[in-house]
Amino acid sequence: MKTVLVIDNDELFRLTLGEWLGLQGFQSITAHDGFEGIRLAQILQPNLILCDLDMPEIDGVEVLRLMQSDLAIAHIPFFFLTSAVALERKTIEHVGARGVLPKGGILHELRQTLTLISP
Repeated sequence: MKTVLVIDNDELFRLTLGEWLGLQGFQSITAHDGFEGIRLAQILQPNLILCDLDMPEIDGVEVLRLMQSDLAIAHIPFFFLTSAVALERKTIEHVGARGVLPKGGILHELRQTLTLISP
């Protein structure tokens, strides 16, 4: 079973997305902040990482930067999750993410993203 790590400080969103992923046939792992997400990625080696862009303490860009510096997890496809409507995708992809998924309309775009790792 393919595993997706969801890193988001919004508990309701994180748990709802994790539950939805389970219904789609994926094992979901959730982390409430970037530090926990990095630790879980190192230990569990998920197939895909979905990370909120705007979090306290350590934001998504810093999470990605730290993961990219760790050769054991740098290869894992990484997508940002965001509520920002006007976020410039090319700017975010420039920092090394595979893409950006809007929280408002996530299901359609997430289904397309999951095809990258579908069993």
